[in-house]
Amino acid sequence: MAQIQFFFFNQDGAICIRGKSTPIAGRTLVITHEGATATLQQQQELESIPFYRADFQEIYLELTDLLKASAPQPIEGELFYQLPLSEAMLQVVHSIGAHNRKVLLQFICTYGLAVDPGTFASLLTHFVDRDHNLIEFIETNALKPWSVKRYASELGINVRKLNYIFHENYGINPKSWLVEKRLQHGHKLLLASNMRISDIALECGFNNHAHFSDSFKKRYSFSPSEIREQVLAVA
Repeated sequence: MAQIQFFFFNQDGAICIRGKSTPIAGRTLVITHEGATATLQQQQELESIPFYRADFQEIYLELTDLLKASAPQPIEGELFYQLPLSEAMLQVVHSIGAHNRKVLLQFICTYGLAVDPGTFASLLTHFVDRDHNLIEFIETNALKPWSVKRYASELGINVRKLNYIFHENYGINPKSWLVEKRLQHGHKLLLASNMRISDIALECGFNNHAHFSDSFKKRYSFSPSEIREQVLAVA
């Protein structure tokens, strides 16, 4: 299961999992795997958002205090969970989801732990338990100037296995994820520090200034020096 799919039913509809259709009441969140399909009775557009295991890993520690009050149980069989939502909650979900997936996931999980702590604690634990230490290692060492082969070696696995784990947890290959993570950090440093761009490049795991600048411009449509000039202009 690479994706965990969140379907938001604002009206009555149905969800089909492995050929079995189940009716779903309006104002309901359904959490299931990526192979499921969903429809609404009035043929309106159904809002759905995919998440990966690493998305849950990212918010897990922030919800630790809420999890302590629950007793998670292993999830057996098909992943399928329904959470009723009010009309106001659906509007909030839609508003947050349009801007920030991480905040949306944290909001839903916090709400779920409040109204159905046992089940949501089980869901969170189920999503983060597998490959927990591996993901933590990669997140901790993401800014080191290592190749994908070096990460695999440090973890004691081959590159093919690392690619598979990344697809399962992040939905992309490790090289793309590492570049994105490093560029995000570089962007923050450009906005919030006075570090030289060449030093930022090294800080973010790039071997040289040129590689950082080229990758940065492809990602943000502006070069690091242009971003720095914008910051100085409004300072």
